[in-house]
Amino acid sequence: MIPQGTTHIENDGTFWQNQNGTWTYWSDVFGWCGYIGSVNHMFLNNKIELGMVQA
Repeated sequence: MIPQGTTHIENDGTFWQNQNGTWTYWSDVFGWCGYIGSVNHMFLNNKIELGMVQA
């Protein structure tokens, strides 16, 4: 099931959310977790934009 608020999916199946340039990824244990790495071309290259997923 795709978590509510998902905006992108990574090639490996990781769900991502981008809100105003702040990236978070989905953890089944913790929910949305903040991403603290560099947001560059390599980071963005393996993500597919889905738009905002609603419940």
